[in-house]
Amino acid sequence: MEEHEARLAGAWARTADGRDRFTQEGERFRVLFPGRKNGGPGPDFRGALLQVEGRRVRGDVEAHLVASGWHGHGHDSDPHFNQVVLHVVGRDDMGTPTRLANGARVPVLVLHGWHEEGHVRGPGSGASGLGPTVRPGGGDRAGGCLVRAGRDVAALLLKQGLIRFHARVARWRRARETDGALYRELLQGLGYGREGAPYLRLARALPWAALAGAQGLRKVQSRLLGTAGLMAAAPKDVGAELRAHWEGTPSLQTSSWRGPPCRPASNPARRLLGVGALFVRCSSLGLARSLFASLNPLPAPERAQAGLRRWLAVSADDAGLPPGPAPLGGAVADILAVNILLPFLASRPEMRTWAGAAYRDYPRLEPDSVLRSMVERLGLAGLRLGACGQQGLHRVFRSYCSQGRQPWCPLCQV
Repeated sequence: MEEHEARLAGAWARTADGRDRFTQEGERFRVLFPGRKNGGPGPDFRGALLQVEGRRVRGDVEAHLVASGWHGHGHDSDPHFNQVVLHVVGRDDMGTPTRLANGARVPVLVLHGWHEEGHVRGPGSGASGLGPTVRPGGGDRAGGCLVRAGRDVAALLLKQGLIRFHARVARWRRARETDGALYRELLQGLGYGREGAPYLRLARALPWAALAGAQGLRKVQSRLLGTAGLMAAAPKDVGAELRAHWEGTPSLQTSSWRGPPCRPASNPARRLLGVGALFVRCSSLGLARSLFASLNPLPAPERAQAGLRRWLAVSADDAGLPPGPAPLGGAVADILAVNILLPFLASRPEMRTWAGAAYRDYPRLEPDSVLRSMVERLGLAGLRLGACGQQGLHRVFRSYCSQGRQPWCPLCQV
């Protein structure tokens, strides 16, 4: 994104100020949450929440200096932009609503005053009502929020992280089938939230009981890829071998997996080949018993990362692939460990104390788009957080920011 367009996007990020705005078509709305900044391909902001004529609208937001930039950048034919609900521009040179690739039309908002020095407008000072950027250390407004200052932030985030953890522990206590639930959670976890839906549909189409009966690495991998409709996406070095083991028809359409371009290691087909190797590794004991065996004897809680990575991580060689990025590397293993395995282990009475301590001590995870957006939005770049504090930021985002509930946010005062 070039400098002036980045300034326009930055101005949009500070519009959750309770003011009414009007689209070019005269539709009145308020910004409850401007969305989280998207650092990769696709719309500039994900998951914005708008109050439009008394109803709530959730979707993405794209920003351009001029409205014709939508067509100039090819978004009108790109399905990755089909979730956009508002086109924010500095100047409307088209005079019509913006057309998406699926034929739908979305309104255009001209954001006045975005180019002014500092992009700052106080209450009552103009049409755009932009608030100043928050500065590290707290105490300034960011999108209608007043961040608490000083060391309280870390303590509050740790508390929020523990609330998130205990909610997941409680959910695991209600689970009826341990291996089946672990299987579904691990598959869905490969999608990192927003992209997890096709993985969950795959888990339902090919349940653990059906997969566990398959014998051998290629058989398991072929069932995963074949059911997912991704056999054609298999690496060419192993594609023929996988197709030879596949018997059946896909349950998912290939289009189910279409998302923004990703790194080779994050490719869904490669991820499924990796997790297939993990499932084969655990097939003799089952997922839960295999996990318990890998942690016997229990390491010190502060060393849990190494033990959980050992159980989860899958190299290219483990998956029977040519040399290359690990299908399930250490960063992915950490995310699955913190979000799935440690809450599962804590649901067992004999593991509760150890798993809780391991969660609190778990090192920092590789930041995802939510964490990067929250750190920038709240000016927390100087705050050192481990996994528990990062999970706290996730909870604040999911429960307050993305829901337009800033008045109730434990970190902010409106």
